[in-house]
Amino acid sequence: MHSKREQWAEHVQAWRVNGLSQVAWCREQGLSLASFGYWRRRLAKGPVAPAGELPLRVQPVAAPDSAATVQLHLAGGMRLSLVQVDPAWLVGLLRALGAC
Repeated sequence: MHSKREQWAEHVQAWRVNGLSQVAWCREQGLSLASFGYWRRRLAKGPVAPAGELPLRVQPVAAPDSAATVQLHLAGGMRLSLVQVDPAWLVGLLRALGAC
């Protein structure tokens, strides 16, 4: 079964190949013009990381000093540095990021 994103990606790709205007394509396919425009813009922004569980293994290690830093490298080249993070809070953060 295709996800909603995959279904709309197929519609947008077929529209590009077909050469019809958006209005004509949506009328022909029985699609909402507003929904088509929304998904065309959303898909143009690029891929989104799949939702779901993050592969995560938490292993306790001795911190070298009291100002231990955790660095997360996120999609899109973003980096997040956290100092003196509670491990339970960090697990919650990673789960929340995985749900986005």
